Amino acid sequence: MTPRQLRWVLIVVGGLALARGGASIFSRPEQEVLHSAYTLPPTCLSSGCITIYTLTVGNTGSEDQEQVRVRLHAAALQTAILPLTVRTFGKVERPFALSEEAGVRTYALGRLRPGDRVELSFALRTASPAAAPPWDAILAGVEPAHGTARAGDPAAVSLGRLLYAVFGVRWW
Repeated sequence: MTPRQLRWVLIVVGGLALARGGASIFSRPEQEVLHSAYTLPPTCLSSGCITIYTLTVGNTGSEDQEQVRVRLHAAALQTAILPLTVRTFGKVERPFALSEEAGVRTYALGRLRPGDRVELSFALRTASPAAAPPWDAILAGVEPAHGTARAGDPAAVSLGRLLYAVFGVRWW
C-alpha cells in the first residue's frame, strides 16, 4: 500500500470513528462518560424469540470517575432469561452494587479510570421480534460522579483520538 492510499484509509477510519463516537477526537475533556447501546438481531424458535442487549459505558475523559451508575427499568428486565452481567472491557467480571427504587434498578459500577469501558449485557425472551423492547424503554440513565453522560461510542472515540495523536494535522 502506498503512503497516499494509507493516508486515505486512515482518513476514512478516522471519519467513521468521528461520526460514530459522539465526542470530539481533537481534545480530551477532564470529565466525559459515553455510553452506547445495541441489540443483536433476535433469534426466533417456535417457543419465542431471544434478543441480546448490550450497553457499553466508557470513561473517555482524562480523570477518574469515582462512581458511575447505570439505571435500568426493572419491568423491562422481568423477562430476562440470562441475568445481567457486568464485565470490564467485556471480558473480566466486574463487581457492582445493585439497588432498586421506584421500579428502577441501579447498577453502581464503581470507579472508572480514563480509558476503562464496562459492558452490561442480558438476554430477553419475547413472543416475537416486534415485541422486543427498544433501549429507550429499558435505559433510565447513566450517571457519572462528575459531569454528564452522553450517547456515543467510547471505543470509536478512543480510536479516533489515537489516530489523531499519531497522525495529527501535521500530515495534511
